[in-house]
Amino acid sequence: MNGIFIPQLIKKAELENYLPHRGKMLLLSRITSHNTANKTLTAECDIADSLIFFDHSIKGVSSAVSFEFMAQAVSALASILKKERGDLESICPGMILSISGFKAEVPYFAEGSTVTIHIAEDYQEGSLYRYKCTAYDAKEQ
Repeated sequence: MNGIFIPQLIKKAELENYLPHRGKMLLLSRITSHNTANKTLTAECDIADSLIFFDHSIKGVSSAVSFEFMAQAVSALASILKKERGDLESICPGMILSISGFKAEVPYFAEGSTVTIHIAEDYQEGSLYRYKCTAYDAKEQ
């Protein structure tokens, strides 16, 4: 391994080392765990009125924004994988090209809640990757 050791808990202040997002567009609050061998990552987003997608009329964030939470989690995992392999400068964007099987159990995530995002790579061919993703309020589970 030519890269660096990356701690399991990555706090908000350190996320810019793993994501291209800045300011209000940086939605993740922290990464709580990752496993590069299994290509999984768990992150959290604290729902607050400071988020760019916060809707004051519902006092929360639409569950549709979970796609951006997931894309940022994919980006973070890709960056962690590269850094562990020695590419210390790379920060990878995560883009969602298609969605299948989406089901929202709630219309929005309420202010003050914490959304847990879990991603797991389940297919890879060349530069195409597929992930199984979930985003949920742990209190609602």
